[in-house]
Amino acid sequence: MFSELLKRSMDIDNVHLAHPAYTQVIRQLSADEAQILHEIHRYQKAGAAAKKRYTMDINHPAPPHWKNIRVELDEMSRETLQFPNNFDFYFQHLFSMGLAAIYKVDEKPTLNPDRSQRGTRVLEEYRLTEFGSSFMNAVTKEK
Repeated sequence: MFSELLKRSMDIDNVHLAHPAYTQVIRQLSADEAQILHEIHRYQKAGAAAKKRYTMDINHPAPPHWKNIRVELDEMSRETLQFPNNFDFYFQHLFSMGLAAIYKVDEKPTLNPDRSQRGTRVLEEYRLTEFGSSFMNAVTKEK
């Protein structure tokens, strides 16, 4: 990432991509977090977003809360991560840095046979923020 950023800063046509704050951002990223950013960036370059779909049930004792959360689909690969169990922690860090977020795309109730709501089914997308997209464009090799 540093070398790509340095290339951009020395290229008259691309120097506008190289913001000085990006060096501090790179220093704060773990290797796994950089990998997550690269995967989201790859999806976005292809005109898509990695999706996550899950269902959860309502537990009705007051106050109601969610239980039995079941992930049906998660397109974010964890296979290349050194510590895949830290994915949620990594993503929270990327969110706190303003680089990436999970956006809710759709939510529909799941129903019991009597048509009362049993729970909900949610579709979300992993996306780079505007800042995250600018950052990745500055620190990623052009292909």
